[in-house]
Amino acid sequence: EEHGVLIDKMEELREATPCKLITIVPFNNTVQQRQIVEVEQYDELPRKMDVGGGTSFAPVFNWIRRLDRVPDFVIMFTDLGSSTYGEEPGCPVLWASTEPVWERGTWSNRPPFGDVIEIEIT
Repeated sequence: EEHGVLIDKMEELREATPCKLITIVPFNNTVQQRQIVEVEQYDELPRKMDVGGGTSFAPVFNWIRRLDRVPDFVIMFTDLGSSTYGEEPGCPVLWASTEPVWERGTWSNRPPFGDVIEIEIT
């Protein structure tokens, strides 16, 4: 189950860089409002999320812009299977991609902002 592996990656990041609050925002082509979870520093991360289908990053960044405060950091776990990025959110963005980043001619799956790392899900 891919979501469980991504949660494991999130847990690894949290252990390496402790933070007071993580907001998990499940999405596909829309933000799944009822599944948004806030996790404090020592809370257990949720093990299951009900998402899938088409992907659009823009709704997530639109949701972030409507918040009362700007996040310190956004980590977008993705396969980079969309070209609908939306606007940069005004904070650092890390794309944790399950697929390699590639560029060929004029088409690329490299996001227009932020940094990209590749993560293995096995």
